[in-house]
Amino acid sequence: MKENRTGTSNRRGVLVKWSLRRKVEAYLKRTRMPATTFGIEAVRDPQLVFQMRRGRTVRPPLEARILAYMERSEADPRASRRLGRRK
Repeated sequence: MKENRTGTSNRRGVLVKWSLRRKVEAYLKRTRMPATTFGIEAVRDPQLVFQMRRGRTVRPPLEARILAYMERSEADPRASRRLGRRK
């Protein structure tokens, strides 16, 4: 499938991927969490973020799990299983 200049196409999965990827990247930057840790804690997939960066399509059920994890951990920073997060 070809993508247009903005990096989106008319397929729903790809459109979701780009907006979700932006949200995940912003979360990683804001929390200073490594991509591997995020993937493990959010959905038990250490390659999640790296594969998203390479174009992985994220389906709605997985997207919901990722967004729920980010909302939970921002509402209660102690919800993150990782200890000793750098500040």
